[in-house]
Amino acid sequence: MAIEVGVLSLWLLFDMIQFKPSEVIPMSGMVIGNSMTAMGLALERMKNEFKENNGRLLASLSLGAEPKQASHLIVQNTLHASLIPNVDRLKTIGLVQLPGMMTGLILGGVSPVMAIKYQLVISLSIFSSVSLSAMFITLCMYRYFFNKNKQLLQTDEEIRSSRS
Repeated sequence: MAIEVGVLSLWLLFDMIQFKPSEVIPMSGMVIGNSMTAMGLALERMKNEFKENNGRLLASLSLGAEPKQASHLIVQNTLHASLIPNVDRLKTIGLVQLPGMMTGLILGGVSPVMAIKYQLVISLSIFSSVSLSAMFITLCMYRYFFNKNKQLLQTDEEIRSSRS
């Protein structure tokens, strides 16, 4: 939510959009929707990484590593995986596919230059908000895989009960 407020503030500050529901709602919806998808991917990937690397994590912790040190590689892999769809989408814009927003604006009678402007704004906004959201959720949530004594939680039940 805070990231969307920041994105919306930048749009308005630099006069990229007007503060009208017809502009703010669809563009904000695209940013929020993509950010939620990235956060879901990040959390699912993190959960799988912790399960797959259980032995390595236990070994690191038993040798005196802090949870942050032990899970550094997992956090890194999670971030890379959660950003793959967004990076791939940016690589193909304009070359392989014409984005829906730009095409819709052109078909709606907006000049192609204005349509491209809006598409660039939304593409960069989505990329930055998705990146920040994935980083934020990953850096906040890896801690929940450890208890107060810095021990790795083994089951989903232990992880759920540690949150309460």
